[in-house]
Amino acid sequence: MRTIALSAIAILGLAGCGTLGIGGDPEITNATPQSITFAYRGQQSDEAMERAQNHCRSFDRSARLQAVTGTDRKVATFDCV
Repeated sequence: MRTIALSAIAILGLAGCGTLGIGGDPEITNATPQSITFAYRGQQSDEAMERAQNHCRSFDRSARLQAVTGTDRKVATFDCV
């Protein structure tokens, strides 16, 4: 029983890594019809841009990068124009 509990904790811990953009998708931190913001680690700017384009396209708009802040954990904001 203890082994099952420890395995569950390990799986949940790994799942949590993906939500911070560590080896997973960029995390959406805010989304409106006017803009979308992602947080990610590493080199995921292309994926964030692609996801922003898809988001804005659903409102018949295009994504335009507004700002990127941070060094280790980056936050990218896109406007839908």
